[in-house]
Amino acid sequence: MFKIGKPRGKAEASEMFEMRYDLLHRYIGFPREKPVVKKNQTPLVAVLNGKAVGTGTLSIERGKSHIQYVAVKRKFRHRRIGSKTVQKLEERARRKGVKAIYVNSRKHAKKFFKQLGYKSTGKLFKHSKIGTLHIRMEKEL
Repeated sequence: MFKIGKPRGKAEASEMFEMRYDLLHRYIGFPREKPVVKKNQTPLVAVLNGKAVGTGTLSIERGKSHIQYVAVKRKFRHRRIGSKTVQKLEERARRKGVKAIYVNSRKHAKKFFKQLGYKSTGKLFKHSKIGTLHIRMEKEL
């Protein structure tokens, strides 16, 4: 069974950031950045048998909650790791008093977020930083 929580120690955090880069940025040629967790962010990592297999990050700014960097290693998909990670992020947002949450979902992940209760609130757009197609999706908490 997998466990989801904040990274425990530098090694687990490093593994989480490396996985995130491999799954979300390397394939599009996006340069590697120094892993930074901002004060308003809460990264979570899903761990199975001592290895990071999934991740997601919650950002809260001025009462708005935003989910970012949701990714699960290919061979571990369809085991509810991604959906459980998103649910944990939503729980953390609720505990901080946030009433709504949004995600700028990649085009191919739209169905995943829709199944979790998110609704599209706009049209596809090209992400200004990484250049891939995204769509903003929102959910009341």
